[in-house]
Amino acid sequence: MTSDDGLPREPSPGVASLGTKQRALLCAWAFVSTALYALTAVPLRGFAEEVLGAAIGVAISAGVAWIAFGASLLIVSRRYGRVSHWFDLCLRVMGWGDVALLGGGLIVLGLATLGTLWGAAVYGHLAVIAVSAATMAVLMFRGAARIGCPAWVTALVWIGVLNGVFVVCFVALSGKLGYGEWLREVFGLAASSGG
Repeated sequence: MTSDDGLPREPSPGVASLGTKQRALLCAWAFVSTALYALTAVPLRGFAEEVLGAAIGVAISAGVAWIAFGASLLIVSRRYGRVSHWFDLCLRVMGWGDVALLGGGLIVLGLATLGTLWGAAVYGHLAVIAVSAATMAVLMFRGAARIGCPAWVTALVWIGVLNGVFVVCFVALSGKLGYGEWLREVFGLAASSGG
């Protein structure tokens, strides 16, 4: 099968498909690791209650964003690769992103518990989320290129859909989960330090 420009729709031989067991394990890992990451904020509750709400907000927002991203990839897969290629790529990307998220969350928790980072734990979690997001972006762009998807299409769905839906959900949940004032404070500090 070929696309409109006559190029094959199949990815390069370097893109291996996942088996059913691997897919199931990676799906389970995505839920378990995200929940465990949220739990790394629980001991900090006495210090900054907003951290727990924000961690839960991250987990919910990420879940909704990945569903929207998957829907957008159904459209992309009509021209580049197959749905199964994108599904496997997303599972791999989420898997490694969650390794970074959970590992970083445990480091922040350990440092905060030792008193080394207690006052900066909230910002430590923001840094962990940034590292996880950067890890996933690099893996997604590399994997999409192997499938044959142009970088501009990958950027559109990655930044526009996945990250866009994540931000909208995270901000929308801020009042309900109790981290809205903290968000305003963080962005207020960022605005005042910038000018």
